[in-house]
Amino acid sequence: KNLGKMHSLAKSYKLSEVHRLVWSPISDDVFGIRDQLVPNMKEIYDKHMEKLIEFQETSDTFGLIHNDFHQGNIILVGNSLFTIDFDDCAFNWFAQDFATAFYHAYWQQNSFNEMNEQFIETFVTYFFKGYKLENLLYKDIVKQIPIFLKLREIFLYHLFVRKWDLNQLEEWQKYTLTDLQYKIMKDIPYAGITDFSIYQ
Repeated sequence: KNLGKMHSLAKSYKLSEVHRLVWSPISDDVFGIRDQLVPNMKEIYDKHMEKLIEFQETSDTFGLIHNDFHQGNIILVGNSLFTIDFDDCAFNWFAQDFATAFYHAYWQQNSFNEMNEQFIETFVTYFFKGYKLENLLYKDIVKQIPIFLKLREIFLYHLFVRKWDLNQLEEWQKYTLTDLQYKIMKDIPYAGITDFSIYQ
């Protein structure tokens, strides 16, 4: 519900009012990582970025987004949920916020629990339902989610390689990097989902 409200309010913001990174077909690297990627990963990154050119930018699918919308940036105060940490907000496709939320929720679930298929259906169904209480959920947003999930994998792989001491990795870190690299290079759909419309 919070995300739907934010995206609804974002429709009133104009590019000239807020100085933030802006995705465009000409300059699409709002993650700021393209030039730092190794050639084979850069090629995959570009391939998924280019898929976004097929979509038409409208106020219903594109605007000011949180850009790091996951459970770590949501706090509960009493009975109310609040979103924090808007440092990375940018003008981008709304689907990026959906992908980030699902990516981290599924990752945490997959790391510590079981019954992932049941979790996926429950999480996505109710996430979409909550969003639609505050905003319309357009089909192009849903179509873009798998693209942004793969871009999120590339972004996180790059972030971990840059932040972690690669000479003193813990076992979970080694596994994470190996797993991310394998799924990126093999272009494996995140959580095995290629079509999120089945959960609407």
